Amino acid sequence: MKKWKSILTMVLALALALAFSLPAMASDVTLKATQTSENSVAIEMENAVPILGVEFVLNNIAAKDLETTSRTEGFVAVFNDLGGQSVKVVLVSLKKDAISAGS
Repeated sequence: MKKWKSILTMVLALALALAFSLPAMASDVTLKATQTSENSVAIEMENAVPILGVEFVLNNIAAKDLETTSRTEGFVAVFNDLGGQSVKVVLVSLKKDAISAGS
Protein backbone atom coordinates (compact mmCIF):
# COMPACT_ATOMS: atom_id res chain seq x y z
CA MET A 1 0.00 0.00 0.00
CA LYS A 2 2.83 2.39 0.81
CA LYS A 3 4.34 1.79 -2.66
CA TRP A 4 1.07 2.83 -4.39
CA LYS A 5 0.80 5.93 -2.24
CA SER A 6 4.33 6.91 -3.24
CA ILE A 7 3.61 6.35 -6.95
CA LEU A 8 0.37 8.34 -6.70
CA THR A 9 2.24 11.20 -5.02
CA MET A 10 4.84 11.23 -7.84
CA VAL A 11 2.12 11.22 -10.52
CA LEU A 12 0.26 14.08 -8.85
CA ALA A 13 3.48 16.08 -8.47
CA LEU A 14 4.29 15.55 -12.17
CA ALA A 15 0.77 16.59 -13.21
CA LEU A 16 1.00 19.71 -11.06
CA ALA A 17 4.41 20.60 -12.52
CA LEU A 18 3.13 20.19 -16.08
CA ALA A 19 0.05 22.28 -15.36
CA PHE A 20 2.21 25.24 -14.31
CA SER A 21 4.69 24.88 -17.16
CA LEU A 22 2.25 25.57 -19.99
CA PRO A 23 3.80 27.96 -22.54
CA ALA A 24 0.85 30.38 -22.65
CA MET A 25 -1.99 31.31 -20.37
CA ALA A 26 -5.24 32.97 -21.42
CA SER A 27 -3.95 36.40 -20.35
CA ASP A 28 -1.00 36.07 -22.74
CA VAL A 29 -3.24 36.01 -25.85
CA THR A 30 -5.82 38.56 -27.02
CA LEU A 31 -8.16 37.97 -29.96
CA LYS A 32 -10.14 40.69 -31.73
CA ALA A 33 -12.83 40.06 -34.35
CA THR A 34 -13.56 42.82 -36.88
CA GLN A 35 -16.08 42.66 -39.70
CA THR A 36 -14.15 43.65 -42.83
CA SER A 37 -17.00 43.32 -45.33
CA GLU A 38 -20.56 42.04 -45.49
CA ASN A 39 -19.31 38.44 -45.73
CA SER A 40 -15.92 38.58 -44.01
CA VAL A 41 -14.55 38.78 -40.49
CA ALA A 42 -10.86 39.23 -39.63
CA ILE A 43 -9.53 37.73 -36.41
CA GLU A 44 -6.48 39.58 -35.07
CA MET A 45 -4.32 37.94 -32.43
CA GLU A 46 -1.81 39.57 -30.13
CA ASN A 47 0.29 37.17 -28.08
CA ALA A 48 2.93 38.06 -25.49
CA VAL A 49 4.62 34.65 -25.73
CA PRO A 50 5.03 32.09 -28.53
CA ILE A 51 2.01 29.78 -28.71
CA LEU A 52 1.52 26.39 -30.34
CA GLY A 53 -2.13 26.83 -31.24
CA VAL A 54 -5.40 28.53 -30.45
CA GLU A 55 -9.04 27.48 -30.09
CA PHE A 56 -11.98 29.84 -29.77
CA VAL A 57 -15.73 30.12 -30.40
CA LEU A 58 -17.38 32.83 -32.48
CA ASN A 59 -21.07 33.55 -31.84
CA ASN A 60 -23.68 35.05 -34.16
CA ILE A 61 -21.82 34.00 -37.28
CA ALA A 62 -22.02 31.34 -39.99
CA ALA A 63 -18.64 30.23 -41.40
CA LYS A 64 -18.05 29.13 -44.97
CA ASP A 65 -14.26 29.43 -45.31
CA LEU A 66 -11.16 30.00 -43.21
CA GLU A 67 -7.79 31.44 -44.26
CA THR A 68 -4.50 31.80 -42.42
CA THR A 69 -1.95 34.62 -42.59
CA SER A 70 1.84 34.67 -42.95
CA ARG A 71 2.24 34.31 -39.14
CA THR A 72 0.39 31.00 -39.27
CA GLU A 73 1.63 29.66 -42.58
CA GLY A 74 1.74 25.86 -42.45
CA PHE A 75 -0.74 25.66 -39.57
CA VAL A 76 -3.91 23.61 -39.82
CA ALA A 77 -6.95 25.87 -39.55
CA VAL A 78 -10.36 24.22 -39.19
CA PHE A 79 -13.80 25.27 -38.02
CA ASN A 80 -16.83 23.37 -36.81
CA ASP A 81 -20.39 24.66 -36.93
CA LEU A 82 -21.79 24.31 -33.41
CA GLY A 83 -25.31 25.15 -34.51
CA GLY A 84 -27.29 28.21 -33.53
CA GLN A 85 -24.91 30.57 -35.38
CA SER A 86 -21.82 29.54 -33.36
CA VAL A 87 -18.54 28.32 -34.81
CA LYS A 88 -15.51 26.75 -33.08
CA VAL A 89 -12.16 27.57 -34.71
CA VAL A 90 -8.96 25.59 -34.10
CA LEU A 91 -5.53 26.65 -35.37
CA VAL A 92 -2.57 24.34 -34.67
CA SER A 93 0.74 23.25 -36.17
CA LEU A 94 1.17 19.51 -36.68
CA LYS A 95 4.95 20.11 -36.76
CA LYS A 96 4.86 21.79 -33.32
CA ASP A 97 5.80 25.16 -34.79
CA ALA A 98 4.98 28.16 -32.63
CA ILE A 99 3.29 31.42 -33.53
CA SER A 100 5.92 33.94 -32.45
CA ALA A 101 5.02 36.69 -30.00
CA GLY A 102 3.54 39.76 -31.67
CA SER A 103 0.44 40.78 -33.59
